[in-house]
Amino acid sequence: MTHDAKLLHERALAYHETPVPGKIKIVITKPAETADDLTLAYSPGVAEPVSIYVNTYGRSNVRMTDGEIAEKVREMFDLRPKSIERSLKLRCPIYSETAAYGHMGREPRIVTKTFDSNYNCGKKTVEVELFTWEKLDYVDRIRQVFGI
Repeated sequence: MTHDAKLLHERALAYHETPVPGKIKIVITKPAETADDLTLAYSPGVAEPVSIYVNTYGRSNVRMTDGEIAEKVREMFDLRPKSIERSLKLRCPIYSETAAYGHMGREPRIVTKTFDSNYNCGKKTVEVELFTWEKLDYVDRIRQVFGI
């Protein structure tokens, strides 16, 4: 990381550590006995997260601290917004299917969709993958990295 990039990263992190009106804070009101936290903090103009926070509440199943787990997450995944968008295929026309009946806990699948395109003046048929975030393509790598 260059000196200028490191300074920008430190300034962005300092910005996120100070309370600013308009930031969203989520407060859990019910006990969540099996919940773990993974928080990514981003700053305008910085593609990489300025902070990755993991809290296993002392219930981790691996012999690593929460900070070590966070560092492994940083190493394993490209967490830049454009990369997340690309890996989850979020620019595909998937939203009518994902808006109904909840968008978690569904089977990933490929469907053929036909729609009117404003860009090529006619009907367009494409195959799109739905529920990409439910795929298990990282399971083996995660098991290897965390020794489980």
